[in-house]
Amino acid sequence: FLLRHQSEASPFERALIRWTGSLIDGNLDGQAKALAEALDYSPGNDVLMYLLADVKISQEDYAEGARVIRPAVESGWSFQPASLLLGYGLFHSGEFSQCRKVLESSLKLETVLPETFAYLAALAARDGDANQSETYASEFVRLSKSQGDPPDTAFSILAEDFQFIGLHEPASVYFTKALQLNPTKGEYYLGLAGSLLDLGDLDRASEAAEKARTLGSTSFQMHRLLGRLAEQKHDTAAALTHYAACLASDSVTLRSREIRSRVSDLLRK
Repeated sequence: FLLRHQSEASPFERALIRWTGSLIDGNLDGQAKALAEALDYSPGNDVLMYLLADVKISQEDYAEGARVIRPAVESGWSFQPASLLLGYGLFHSGEFSQCRKVLESSLKLETVLPETFAYLAALAARDGDANQSETYASEFVRLSKSQGDPPDTAFSILAEDFQFIGLHEPASVYFTKALQLNPTKGEYYLGLAGSLLDLGDLDRASEAAEKARTLGSTSFQMHRLLGRLAEQKHDTAAALTHYAACLASDSVTLRSREIRSRVSDLLRK
């Protein structure tokens, strides 16, 4: 029906036609608007809720993404990726306890995606369940390997999830494991440097950051890290230079807000 002339289509079909056009154009705002309109004509449609939640999370509107997909999951939909999407939104919104409940409940569903176990490993560690965390981490690595992913990638994903939740000691261990398997990845050194910096190990953080720079890392994250290191060394000029580089590459997404806040604080000193 998407190929029918729009004048012959129902309002619901026209909303889906607009969504298809926005999908082809890569217009996330257009996709979200069209899917929300389609949901008005088909409330409770699990697939539409999943698609809209996915768009919201792609826009870094994690709380809204979780709100949209939650009714589909709570209705008993046996599609595990929907539970993982809800977990992703909750995790990145800081709703860690609720995230663990949702993801552990989804383990009884068919075809559980590997990433589920990576999040659960970090969440269990946060709750002090060290043995359960190790079990989840091992299962994630096993499943990742079974689907052909490189082992270093699995360890780096675990490291990033632990790092996000503020568990920098195990995050640094997982980044180190990833680097042992693939020592040419600047992103791994960058992640390791970030966790070491948060642990207060300025010397090792500087060494890891230099490794990342040597390997050609010039990303937003690289300049953010170098700016934080410069702040710790009380080098305000260098910090501002790196933060300016961050904002030159990205001045609109959520992560840029932190940089603008840091710049404001430095300029007030």
